[in-house]
Amino acid sequence: MSYQEIELDRIKPSGFNPRKVFEGKKFDELVESIRKKGVLQPIVVRPLNDPRDRNGRDDCMYEIVAGERRWRAASKVEELHGENGFGKIPAVVRDLTDDEAYDIMTIENLQREDLTELEEAQSFKSFVDRHGEDAVKDLAGRTGIDPRYIRRRVHVLTLPAKILESWEAGKLKYGHLEQLRRLDKEGEILQAFKDLTERTSWEAQQEGGAVKSVEYLKRKLDERSVAFKYALFDQYECAACSRNSHVQKELFGVESTRTLCLDPACFKKKLNDWLLVPANWKTTTWAKKNKTNGFRFDGSVDYRQYEHFYRDPPKDCLACPKFCSIIVIGRDENRYGRDRACMDPSCYRSKFQRERGSGSVKEKAVARAKNHGEQFRELFYASRIPEVAKEIPAEDVRMARLALVAMLQKFRDLSEWFTKKHKSKNTGKQVGYWYRSASVLWPIVDKMDLPAVMEDIKEAALRISLDTDYGALGRHRIGLELGIDLAKEWRITEEYLQAKTIKEIHALANKLGLWKEKKAQAYLFEKLGKKRGAFEGCKKSQLIEIILKSGIDLANKVPTEILEIGK
Repeated sequence: MSYQEIELDRIKPSGFNPRKVFEGKKFDELVESIRKKGVLQPIVVRPLNDPRDRNGRDDCMYEIVAGERRWRAASKVEELHGENGFGKIPAVVRDLTDDEAYDIMTIENLQREDLTELEEAQSFKSFVDRHGEDAVKDLAGRTGIDPRYIRRRVHVLTLPAKILESWEAGKLKYGHLEQLRRLDKEGEILQAFKDLTERTSWEAQQEGGAVKSVEYLKRKLDERSVAFKYALFDQYECAACSRNSHVQKELFGVESTRTLCLDPACFKKKLNDWLLVPANWKTTTWAKKNKTNGFRFDGSVDYRQYEHFYRDPPKDCLACPKFCSIIVIGRDENRYGRDRACMDPSCYRSKFQRERGSGSVKEKAVARAKNHGEQFRELFYASRIPEVAKEIPAEDVRMARLALVAMLQKFRDLSEWFTKKHKSKNTGKQVGYWYRSASVLWPIVDKMDLPAVMEDIKEAALRISLDTDYGALGRHRIGLELGIDLAKEWRITEEYLQAKTIKEIHALANKLGLWKEKKAQAYLFEKLGKKRGAFEGCKKSQLIEIILKSGIDLANKVPTEILEIGK
């Protein structure tokens, strides 16, 4: 290794450098700095050959290992150019193999602040492609970056080019890419991307921006997925499948509260094959409780090709092979009592017409009276309830009970929470709309006094407001209503910093003035054994340690992105 002043025209950039963009405001500032002060930090190069001409002049060419931006900026400064050509730049010359030069270049770039997220991911991928999958741990150890973070960034680079371009342009967040990567088929990915970017003016006004949120995309993908708890078949092949959300979580950190299959078609095929085995079918709820003789998947047959049994079928239907269960993938089996069906509609209709026989007129009269009773009773309540309620004070326990039941009947999750909290004797026996039944909710609410009702209204309101569907703007407005001062109360956490890249942490720290803090400087020197101000050479874990453990006062140190809230 040696130090030299080398002519700029005898140096060339390396093709290994992941950084492709060198223009911009910061680059112009670097050019101006070199014009005034010269190149203060030498670049690192390696010799490509070592010939000498007859006059003894060294004609060796050099390849840049670290410092291409400085070299490009110096080349633009006319003051450095002499009469006989290009001027010189200070350089450290090292004899390096291709692999050694590549590794130094990659590590050096990853520790820079201005590397874009895409360039960072491409650096990870290039390193892994060159050294193999086992190199992830080595790269993590040398940079202080979590191995899973590296794998996740490499993983998203398999997305279609137009999506990566939107990421590079700042239209998509990294979280969008992680969610899109849950899908395998390019057509599905592009369709989800199209759904993300096509927004109505109302949606844009509610959430801000031209792209739907990460939470929206996650919710949509979860809705189209199937929970593995409904899989009756052997899940051996599913254990390592990339469409298994548990596998995605382990490899790439894609969070999911449930273990889901993101390929409903594959799930349905496996379940279908399993159910076709007679011995398997006999063990199912459909065969035992519904007493059906076969099955059809919802959506696989036209609804006009079968008739639902809304009451117990005649005895002769129980032995008919066309007496089947309609299976809706992902629905709890306890709900299948209502999904018994006759796959021969003409037989079904003729059978029930014969069964009614001479009593059909009487039955119609009873049904007609029942419909009239409900119709005109509802009309009466529609006018009378508002009249009576108008005379009752808002703070009356009756109105509080009314408000609580209205909330519970509107939201399924709330009614389930409420009945479990109050230990209804029927809790857990059924799911779905049963929880919202007035016959279940009112007996519980009637026994509650005003303070108890108001406490449950309070908790119910909080549950609704904290649901992801409620929206970020609505939650922020709640915070203002409750007197929460985001700028004063928010604090930087380890979870927040772990979500950042090294360059993002440096940018954050510089903007908030964290690296200028005396406690940060002292911690860097005394605890980590580094020179004062040498934050650039720290691993990610060390940067996080400095911010959270050095004793810096983080009050009022709130990033702009936290305070930027749509209008």
